[in-house]
Amino acid sequence: MEQVVIPLPPLPVQQEIVRILDNFTELTAELTAELTAELTARKKQYEYYRDKVLNFDENTKILQLADCILKTENIKWKNSEGTYKYIDLSSVDRDNHTIVETTIVNKDTAPSRAQQIVSTNDILFGGTRPMLKRSCMITEDYDGQVCSTGFCVLRANTNIVLPRWIYFMISTENFYKHVELYQKGASYPAITDADVKKYEIPIPSIEEQRKIILLLDEFETLCNDISTGLPAEIEARKKQYEYYRDKLLTFKRLEV
Repeated sequence: MEQVVIPLPPLPVQQEIVRILDNFTELTAELTAELTAELTARKKQYEYYRDKVLNFDENTKILQLADCILKTENIKWKNSEGTYKYIDLSSVDRDNHTIVETTIVNKDTAPSRAQQIVSTNDILFGGTRPMLKRSCMITEDYDGQVCSTGFCVLRANTNIVLPRWIYFMISTENFYKHVELYQKGASYPAITDADVKKYEIPIPSIEEQRKIILLLDEFETLCNDISTGLPAEIEARKKQYEYYRDKLLTFKRLEV
C-alpha cells in the first residue's frame, strides 16, 4: 500500500472536492432509502389486496391441498442416461418467485436431494426454512427436469383447481400462519409435505378462479415492474455517483 501513488492538489481544492463528494454521498443515500421504502410499500399494498381478493365466505367449497393435487414421481437415476437441470432451493428468487439459476446434473453428479421430476405448471414450495417464502411455478423451460426434495411439489388436478390458483393461495398470510404452526426445528426449521398439503383452500368455480387469477396476475405484474424498476434506479444513481467521483478525483500527473 505504501507504493500507491495518489494526487495531492492544494488543500483548498481537496476541501472543495471532499465537500462535493460528501453532498453526493448524502443525496445518494437519501434517494436509495426513499426508493427502498417505496418498493416495500408497494409490495405490502399488493399483498394486502391479494389476500382480500382471496378471502371467501363460509358458503364457498373448502378442500385441503391434498384433495386437489395429483401424485408426482421421483427420478430413477440408475436407469437415467441423460442430463437434467437441477432446481435447488437457492435457485428460486424470493422476490420475483422465479427460477433464476440451475445446475446441470447427471446420475454421477446429481446430489442426493435431486430426486423429484417436475412438469410445466407444477408449483414448488420450499419446505426447508419455509418462512423464507421460496415458491414458484414451473415454466416450459423446466418441464421434465428435477428439483430438490427440499421442495414440496404441488401438481394441480385441473378438474378441480387451476395451478395458478394454488400458487396464489400459498402466497397468502393465512398460508404462512399454517406453516408457522406446523414447522418443526429451531435452528433449521422445516415443514413436511404432508403438513403443507393439510392447508385448506377455497375452491370457487373454475371460471371464477380464472377471473381472479387474471386480476392477481395484473397486480403481480405491476409489483414486479416496480421491483425491477426501483432497484434499477438505485443502481443507476450509484453508478452516476461513482462516475462523477472518479472524474473529480482524476488529475493530470505533474512532471517534475
